[in-house]
Amino acid sequence: MLSFEKHLGDGELADVEIEADFHQFPGHRGSFKAHRMILALQNDIFKTMLYGPFPKEDRVVITDLHPDGVLGLLR
Repeated sequence: MLSFEKHLGDGELADVEIEADFHQFPGHRGSFKAHRMILALQNDIFKTMLYGPFPKEDRVVITDLHPDGVLGLLR
């Protein structure tokens, strides 16, 4: 099984940034470099956000998850 986790922190070849700004707890923010195609293959919501009718952005902001939760999704 191929593991992408080792590439999560380095940002190498990353083409999108996921910003977690958890509005329920001000100050709990996180930013993660990621790979658009890998996100889309692992999660239908990311697929729709990144390849659907939405504008193609280099940054995705998630406000309803704690940064630790977003990191868990990316792993």
